[in-house]
Amino acid sequence: MKRNEHVNIRKVAKLAGVSTATVSRTINQPQMVSPETRASVIDAIHKTGYVAKRTLQNKKSQSSLLLFIFDEADYRFYESMFYGFEALLNDQYGAVLYCPISPIDKRATSQLYSLLNNNIAGIIFALRDFHDDFVSQCRKHHIPIVFARKYSYSESAYPRCYTDFEVGSYRMTKYLLALNHRKINLMVEKASLQFVESFCAGWRRAYFENGTDFSDDWIIHTINDMEGGYHRALEIFRADEKPDAFFCASNEMAFGILRAARHSGIAVPEDLSIAGFTDSPIAKLAEPPLTTLEQPIQQLGAVLIRTLLDLIHSKSYAQFPHQEIVLQPHLCIRGSSGEHKESNERI
Repeated sequence: MKRNEHVNIRKVAKLAGVSTATVSRTINQPQMVSPETRASVIDAIHKTGYVAKRTLQNKKSQSSLLLFIFDEADYRFYESMFYGFEALLNDQYGAVLYCPISPIDKRATSQLYSLLNNNIAGIIFALRDFHDDFVSQCRKHHIPIVFARKYSYSESAYPRCYTDFEVGSYRMTKYLLALNHRKINLMVEKASLQFVESFCAGWRRAYFENGTDFSDDWIIHTINDMEGGYHRALEIFRADEKPDAFFCASNEMAFGILRAARHSGIAVPEDLSIAGFTDSPIAKLAEPPLTTLEQPIQQLGAVLIRTLLDLIHSKSYAQFPHQEIVLQPHLCIRGSSGEHKESNERI
């Protein structure tokens, strides 16, 4: 699809209420821009359909533009990856262009194919669901690509580096079972088939190994935000179906359940344990502090960029050997689960 030539960086800056330099900085060095400004610029980019076109060239006139393609809903999840990228970038590859993609299928397709209008040196691909047509086009154009997710249904020929969500889910569920919790409700948004399958598989595996009965009816689907967790938990409490614990696919859902428990007079962790999925400074500030999983996102960024640069510099991209590097999340045990003193214990 053709890029809209009538949309330029000045229009994006005007809509966002910032300078063109700030728009450029948001695209190329997002860690240097405040979260509020980033959000305004990204929103303006989506509304205008603007696709940054920046081709950096070395002395041999080769592209040095690297793209990181991910779902816009995962922006906060990947924020610390900036630093992993920066740790290994060199003068030739000075920055990675962040490309948040819309959840609307038609819009996402337009964005993805607009990106192919650029002279791209390589891509790190982290969309929640696999886009076979787009990946095939990358291969057709001889664009090196590294996957930042497992993508069980994709060809094995592509190198991939990812955190193991199934192992993380298994470890958290096993920990909650060790606290003698038997009914652990799993709360997850039904948005990405790949993630939901991995998240639920780890939960089931822990139950199987523990020899404890469970039901798939305990898998609760709701919107992946605080309001979703809050309203769904209230429904469960009002139906007198309180579980022993909630294990949520995001901290936002877990914060919503904490709020619902307070409003329902349910003590945490005495009457109910609550666990999230991605550690953050906010998780430590919750009351009580939230038990969650620490994802090695910064380390993942460094591994991904190193793998991509090796792929770009290899003599033959087509013959590059398959690589699969799996990083493991760690439990951060805090006051929202079980009865124990506050700690940041990592398991």
